[in-house]
Amino acid sequence: MAQTSKKSVLAAALAHIDLKTETVTVPEWGGAEIVLSEMSGATRGAYEAAIATMGFYDPETGKPNEVKFRQLFRPVVVAYSLADTEGQLREDLINQLAGKNPKALDRLFVVADRLNLLSGQAHEEAAKN
Repeated sequence: MAQTSKKSVLAAALAHIDLKTETVTVPEWGGAEIVLSEMSGATRGAYEAAIATMGFYDPETGKPNEVKFRQLFRPVVVAYSLADTEGQLREDLINQLAGKNPKALDRLFVVADRLNLLSGQAHEEAAKN
């Protein structure tokens, strides 16, 4: 049996599309179909940087800012999970999403959270499957 080189294994891995996507129909937005995706490594890093710098945590105590979490956590998760926004300023998108119908945002958040395993609940659900 021929031995596969490390270079060809890496090339095959990099060529493979490994980010799951899911289309969500949002009745509150006239039936729009929104494609959400697992975050890439770079997007996940940008998401984590945003969470660290947007006031989600008190810089002195490190404790969560509950008001900020309740206001923006769902829009942030959805913004960083949208499949077709690479390169777009997500801060602008976050503020736009924050002003949208909360039912629509919840509908998208549930899927984005499941795809990206961001909450404890998403981890519990994944463990069941």
